[in-house]
Amino acid sequence: MISKRHLQDGAPREYDSWSNRFLTLAVAGILFLTMYPFQVSHAKAHGHASVFLLGHGGKIGGAVDVFLNVLLFIPFGFGLGSKIIRRWKSRALALIAAIAAGALFSYGIELAQLYIPARDSGWGDVFTNTTGSAIGCIAGLLLGAWLFKVLWAAQDTLGAWLTPRRLACILLIYFAAWCAGSVFLGREANLSDWGTGGSLLFANDATGRHPWTGHLLQVQIWDRALSGEMAEKLTQPSGPIQLDDPLVNREFSTDVSTQDQKEASAALKGSSANRYAPKNQGEPATASAMPASSVVQSLKQKNRFSIRAVFVPAEGPRPNGRIVSLSQRSGASDFYLTQENGDLNFWFRTGVSGRPGFLNWKIPDALQGEEARSVLLSYNGSTITCYIDGTEIQSHAMGPGVALASRIRHIKAAELNGYRDIYFAVVFFPAGVLAGIALPMGFWRRVNLTGILIFAVVVAPLLLEWIVALGSRGAFSGVDVMRSAVLVVLGFLWIKTDGPGAGTREAASQASAETPL
Repeated sequence: MISKRHLQDGAPREYDSWSNRFLTLAVAGILFLTMYPFQVSHAKAHGHASVFLLGHGGKIGGAVDVFLNVLLFIPFGFGLGSKIIRRWKSRALALIAAIAAGALFSYGIELAQLYIPARDSGWGDVFTNTTGSAIGCIAGLLLGAWLFKVLWAAQDTLGAWLTPRRLACILLIYFAAWCAGSVFLGREANLSDWGTGGSLLFANDATGRHPWTGHLLQVQIWDRALSGEMAEKLTQPSGPIQLDDPLVNREFSTDVSTQDQKEASAALKGSSANRYAPKNQGEPATASAMPASSVVQSLKQKNRFSIRAVFVPAEGPRPNGRIVSLSQRSGASDFYLTQENGDLNFWFRTGVSGRPGFLNWKIPDALQGEEARSVLLSYNGSTITCYIDGTEIQSHAMGPGVALASRIRHIKAAELNGYRDIYFAVVFFPAGVLAGIALPMGFWRRVNLTGILIFAVVVAPLLLEWIVALGSRGAFSGVDVMRSAVLVVLGFLWIKTDGPGAGTREAASQASAETPL
C-alpha cells in the first residue's frame, strides 16, 4: 500500500522498490563473482605480520581488470545512494555513506579472499571497488528517480498487458529458444575433433619432445564415465577393485620389452616423432605406444571416457613430461596427462578447450613424494572429474555455459563451474521475474495461473536439461534441474517482494483512493 508519507513528499513507492532490488542484486552479484568457488583454506602468505594488512597477493592487474573492478561496484553504489537520498534527503551524506560502505564491503571481501586458494587479494581492488561505489552513487543521485519511475512504469504496463495466455506463449517461446541455443552450445563439449589415426603413447607424445622419466605401472581406458563411488574405489591405494571391461588395460614393468619397442616403432613410424625422438640412451625407459584408432572411435561415439593411470612420479631437477597422451601423427594431441615438477596437469580436446594450453587443468603439488599415484579422469559428456588415490580432487563443468563464456573472454579452469551457474541464472532468473510481474497476488487460487508457474519452475528446467543432455550426449543432472528451479523462484520473489506485481497501476490507484490525504 502507498503510505501517506510517500504521497506527501512526492517520492512514490517505486523509488524504494527498485532501489531495494538494485541493492539486493548488486550484493548477490558481487559476492558470487568475488567469492567463487567458495572454498576456504588457510590464509595465503601476504608478506605482512597481520592478515588485516592484506598485502599484495601476487595479483597483476591491467586496465581491463581495473575497469571491471570499478564496474562491479557501480550498481551497489547506485542502489545504496538512491536509498539514502530517499530517506535522509542529503546528497553529501549519500556520497559519504556509499564511499564508506563500498570501502568496507570491498575490504571484507579482500580479507576473505586471503582464505580462498583460487583468489588473490590486495589494496588495489579496495580502491577500485570504492571508486565504483562512488561513481554509482553519483549516477543514482542524478538518474535514480528518473530510472526508477521508468522501470516502475514498464513493470506496470507489462503486468497489465500480460494475460495468462500471453504469458504462457512468451514462456514457451523463451524456453524453446534457450533449448535450441543450449543444444548448439552444448555440442562444443563433444569429442568430435579427436583424430582416429593417432596413437596412445606412454611416457611421451607423438612429437617425442615431452619425455617423462617416471615409472608407469598401468593404464586403463573405458568408453564411459565411472560413477564417483566406483572411481574412488578404483583409485584407492589399498587394493583397488578390478573392472573387467576396459578398452585398454596395459600393465608395465620398469623396463620395456622387445615387443613394446616394436609396437612403439610401428605406431610412430612416419609421424613427426621421428624428427624429434631422443637418440639411443636419451629415451626414457618406459616409453612405448600402441595404435588407438578403435579406442578413439568408441570414445567419440559415446562422448565419454574414463582414463586411469598408476605411476610413480618422476624425480630430478626438471621432472616434466607426458605420462599418457593420445596423439595424432601430425603431433597434435587430443588428450594428455602431464607431470610438471610436483603438479599434475591434464587436458583434452573439445570445441571449448581448443588448442593445447588454452584450458589446462592443474592440480598443484599432487605428485610430491616418491609414492605411486593412482589417477583417474572421468568425463560424462558435460563434466570432467579427477580422482587421485581414492579421493575426488576436482570436478569441472563443460556445458553450454562454458561454451558461451569462451566466446566472451579467456576462460579459466577454476571458473568453469561459475560459468555454468551464471548461464543458468541468465536463463531462469528472468523467467521468474516475468512470471512475478504477470501473476497477481493470490494467483494460486486459479488453476491456469498456478499451472504456468509450475511449468516455469518444474517442467522447463527438466525439459532444458533433458534436451541439452540428449543433444550433446552429456549426462542428465538432477542437481542442475534443482538449481534452475531455485533461480526461477528467486526471480519471482525478487520482483514480488517490493511491488504488487501484475496490475500495478490498478493496485496503486486503489491504494491512493483508500489513503486519506
